[in-house]
Amino acid sequence: PIITASSDKTIRIWAPKPNNTDEGVAVRSMGWTKTHIIKAHSAEIVGLSTHPCGQYFVSAAADGSWAIHSMGGQTIINGTIDSPISQVAFHPDGMFMGVGTADGYAKIVDIKQKQVLAVLDVASAEDFKSVTGLHFSENGYYFATTNSHEVAVWDLRKQKKAHSWTPSDLAQEGEGECPESIVFSDARFDNSGKYLALAADKIHVFKVKGWHTMAVLSGGGCVKTIAWVGENSAEIIAASSDNSLRTFAPVQE
Repeated sequence: PIITASSDKTIRIWAPKPNNTDEGVAVRSMGWTKTHIIKAHSAEIVGLSTHPCGQYFVSAAADGSWAIHSMGGQTIINGTIDSPISQVAFHPDGMFMGVGTADGYAKIVDIKQKQVLAVLDVASAEDFKSVTGLHFSENGYYFATTNSHEVAVWDLRKQKKAHSWTPSDLAQEGEGECPESIVFSDARFDNSGKYLALAADKIHVFKVKGWHTMAVLSGGGCVKTIAWVGENSAEIIAASSDNSLRTFAPVQE
């Protein structure tokens, strides 16, 4: 299924129409139908994340409320935090989640107990508070947070930054493609946890061990979001401000 959430405070679950589920049918020609509409929030929904088991997902709203739902449209758990939420992401073990806030914090939440276990101050400056991206490494120890002025990787065992990047760090790799200063939009670990990709003026790929630059890829404009795809996360898909979607793959020798 496909899950969507929007400013009308509702969540919709979509499934392909039965006559369009044959293998080989192009996605653009498939028919989709709403199977469920969930009304669990009273404010704009700002984030969704799928549980590692694939049977559940979490939604989070700007008023600090969050909820766990089944793919069948049932709301199982409701909770709140005392800050406006801007992002949400499941931890790989499925028992915890990361919640990013508009006032510059990332909070680790025990889902069953509905308790905040750790609070990380990720605001890089007064004007760059809102958390715009969250992502856990598959090892469960590293946690990447993004705001427009900084990407930081946190070691959750110590609750301290393991490494961070600012626009000036990336500018050393070459001139940015954005007309204004470099703005971060996303950070994603690959499935092995060995590499981290940052989305900004370009896509910057780093090796986690040592944080060495592995590649700098042009996205055709300011890169808005990225995802590792393919076998062994060998490819990166990027959506950019020039209305394009690009796929990057290793060069075959």
